[in-house]
Amino acid sequence: MLLSKVAERVYWMARYVERAENTARLIQANARMMLDLPMRHPESWRTLVVITGSDGLYNDQYDQVDERTVCRFLISDRQNPGSIRSSLNAARENARTLRDILPRSAWESLNELCLYASKELSGNLSRTRQVERLHGVLQRASTFAGALSSSMLHDEAYEFLRIGRNLERADMTTRLIDVRSVNLMLLDTDDKFLLEQAQWRSVLAALSASTGIRRRKQRRLTQTAVLQFVVKDDSFPRSFAYCAGVMRSALQRLPRSRGLVRTCNEILERVQSADLARMAPEDLHSFVDQRQIEMADLHARIEATYLQLS
Repeated sequence: MLLSKVAERVYWMARYVERAENTARLIQANARMMLDLPMRHPESWRTLVVITGSDGLYNDQYDQVDERTVCRFLISDRQNPGSIRSSLNAARENARTLRDILPRSAWESLNELCLYASKELSGNLSRTRQVERLHGVLQRASTFAGALSSSMLHDEAYEFLRIGRNLERADMTTRLIDVRSVNLMLLDTDDKFLLEQAQWRSVLAALSASTGIRRRKQRRLTQTAVLQFVVKDDSFPRSFAYCAGVMRSALQRLPRSRGLVRTCNEILERVQSADLARMAPEDLHSFVDQRQIEMADLHARIEATYLQLS
């Protein structure tokens, strides 16, 4: 069995890189959504802070909510452990102790990604430069993922990488749905239809799901169509069901995993049997909250089973 410290570092390396990617996509998607809105909505930038779970820290540091401040907080703020730069630095710190496990090409690509972020994401950026440089982060993160997939031994260490990456993805998917659906519950304007469409397009963009849902021949962008795709579609790599399925597959290849695999099966059964089309807004909120609780519980059990052994 892999040493628990090694498993822990691989797991968190994967989570931190995925977190940085998710935040980059989230910012890009929100910037595009703002262009579709009929007026300026500063609260739409606050929404990003809520989605990332860092609203308490943000409120402690800043009084104003605007695009520049929120983006700086999420991209380069060293006081924010969830910012893109902080996440990538944490990933590199974990990877630094894994040089005997990681392929040289993977280490070099992660190091290059961190250097790029440190150099190019500092200071205040115009929206054009910000989009360009966040795209650079996503490209380099894809290079890192490709190096791992093609060159790293697909052994126990690789399974912890898969678990960490997909748990982080599942968490982001549920956070996006939760916050955006709550926003829609509060809408009471003449532009409600336009705002709903913009919100769901933003969810798809933040998950890189726009092309995938079009291939499902969805002619109209409805809440039900989006939810069915990003929650239940087991062939889309960022859907909740797909991520839970990958975690189940990875756990099946590890010792002492029977209970964890059973938990993944139960989560998948509840997700696939849910009638998302008939859920009232408060029921959808409750459904997503329960999935978030399950992911947090799964993380705690993985940690206790594998990552914190003496």
